[in-house]
Amino acid sequence: MMSRTILCAAVLAAAVASAASAEQTVPPPVGPFKVVHLMNITAEQEARYGAYIKDANQVMARLGCPSCAYHVYRVGAASGGKYNHMTMSDWPGRDMFVKVHTADDYKALGARHPVRDEVEKAQFYDRFVEVK
Repeated sequence: MMSRTILCAAVLAAAVASAASAEQTVPPPVGPFKVVHLMNITAEQEARYGAYIKDANQVMARLGCPSCAYHVYRVGAASGGKYNHMTMSDWPGRDMFVKVHTADDYKALGARHPVRDEVEKAQFYDRFVEVK
């Protein structure tokens, strides 16, 4: 029983790791999609992360996609889950996603807001398309 539990935990960890690395390795969908980041953010990090989100949303608006703005949510009641915050964004498609994420102003956000990398290093990340 113990080895099965360890195997299940390893598979889950690999799935989360592969979803996190998908941000850099898997091309975004061609059409509209949502991006979801699930993270565990401390109370101290929350204010700094909020400043990063505000800055990132301004950058995305300047780059032509104000509707791509990040929206941050906190768990409403403790559920015992691994993550306590979710950040979502809506993208019209691959072209805009690539334009924003390759822009120098967007790339500079990490240096201005190191909290981004702090909280995203252990995140769940993926892109979702609507089921029709």
